[in-house]
Amino acid sequence: MTTKEQKMDTAIVLSGGKSSRAGFDKQLMRIHHERIVIYLANKLKTLFCQVIIVTNKPKLYANTEYLVVSDRVKDYGPVAGIYTGLYYAKSDYAYVMACDMPHVSLPYIQWLKGKAHRDHYAHDIYAVKKNDGKIEPFHGFYAKRIEPVMKKMIQDNIQKLTAVYPRVTVDYVDEQAIKRFASQGDMFVNLNTRDDIRKYFKQERQGEDR
Repeated sequence: MTTKEQKMDTAIVLSGGKSSRAGFDKQLMRIHHERIVIYLANKLKTLFCQVIIVTNKPKLYANTEYLVVSDRVKDYGPVAGIYTGLYYAKSDYAYVMACDMPHVSLPYIQWLKGKAHRDHYAHDIYAVKKNDGKIEPFHGFYAKRIEPVMKKMIQDNIQKLTAVYPRVTVDYVDEQAIKRFASQGDMFVNLNTRDDIRKYFKQERQGEDR
């Protein structure tokens, strides 16, 4: 195993959201007959030796091969989810995504690993900043060494995930740089509402029919 693989060999799937806009627990969605979290984890395991599922319902994953953990701080959103995942991560960096983001681009992950390696792992976070200035907190790598920063945010009652960026060093990936991975599906599609979910599955069915 190369240094690059050892340093970035953990993936975290956050699965503990309240799903208030969807009106039901999005962990229960199925893609290709698999619960969405397991579907994502199965894809991620091709590039990561450790896949961590952070969930508020660990019993849903009683028979899975993956490490299943609950938030170390309850009801605190993605800040607590990432903090928990980093606590259990075995490698120096962890790739973080949410369970309501159905697209995983393995070529993008490989590219981002290579980018960090060429950068000599100088930054705490590697994440995408879109052309409009919006930072995408998911589909990015987070260094285990920022676990204390996340913990301090929780202690200070800071729940907004983007508040972590001024507190650490970040290498922002330009949106233009990820255009080459568009064929893998839009990684940042988020199934927040019932309309989002209906639209996604309609597109999936149309793709199968072609």
